[in-house]
Amino acid sequence: MTNKPPGAVSRTKEPVRIFEGIVKQVNSSGFITISEEVYNYHPCEKEIILNHIIAPKMGRRAANNDQTSTDEPFSWEVREFLRKNLFRKKVFFKTAGQVPEGEKMNRYYGDIFYPTLDNNIVSELVGNGLVTVKSKNEVLMFKR
Repeated sequence: MTNKPPGAVSRTKEPVRIFEGIVKQVNSSGFITISEEVYNYHPCEKEIILNHIIAPKMGRRAANNDQTSTDEPFSWEVREFLRKNLFRKKVFFKTAGQVPEGEKMNRYYGDIFYPTLDNNIVSELVGNGLVTVKSKNEVLMFKR
């Protein structure tokens, strides 16, 4: 018998689910849209923000009197690296959490693996010096 107070919930971890899908779009240097298997003729899309990295940000283009910002160094190179390696290819991915963003409920933090589950695309980006790994303090700040 355990000494749990009444109404306590056990803290067992859920098993990690790995999904498959085809990369539909590389939106920016750390933001990828994946189309999962088609169910009832409607593809399910998930937008994945690569987990635990700081990627250079792409600038915004002026539209409707908005301000224009410039690209950070190497942002275009990161996007092209991801596009050339992943676009229209079958990848594996796992999600680490959902982005709390109003009505847009298909945005997740996660990891993408290509061509096998042993090859995380983030490792390739870090290995090529295109992105930096978040420090432990930065990761904790985002979890709050």
